[in-house]
Amino acid sequence: MGFDWIFAGELAINGALSGLMYSLIGLGIVLIYKSSAVPNLAQGALAMLGAYIVLAFFDGAGIPMWAAIPLGMVVMFGVGTGIERFTLRRMAGQPIVMILMLTLGLDIFFHAVTLTLWGGTNRSLSYGIPDDAVEVAGVLIDFTYPPGGIIWVIRNCP
Repeated sequence: MGFDWIFAGELAINGALSGLMYSLIGLGIVLIYKSSAVPNLAQGALAMLGAYIVLAFFDGAGIPMWAAIPLGMVVMFGVGTGIERFTLRRMAGQPIVMILMLTLGLDIFFHAVTLTLWGGTNRSLSYGIPDDAVEVAGVLIDFTYPPGGIIWVIRNCP
């Protein structure tokens, strides 16, 4: 049994493209920290909440995807503004450990809200991109990752 180069290529390409999508969330963490010196540990929970809100608009309310995404962005803008106005602004001048505890508490809170509203089962969102893998030069690439990779390249390359 030898080394399977095709499988290794599939893992490398899909892993890199998946990593590019996760790096967008990491970029948000760095952007917030560098602009405000506030480490936001709730960034992942906010991304998850935004995805579930889009899911609620799309699947629950029957709003088309092209309208559900901007509506989700508007709702999350309101959530982010509320967090800044009512919690983080009051923490100005406090020790950094207090802000870390606050954002960790917000993370726990948003996980609990999501679990309460949408349950503990995994949900998927059909957004018009096929779920199938595409074969490129004998390597299977999951078709859901390239759009995230393209967004990353557009965002990070001059």
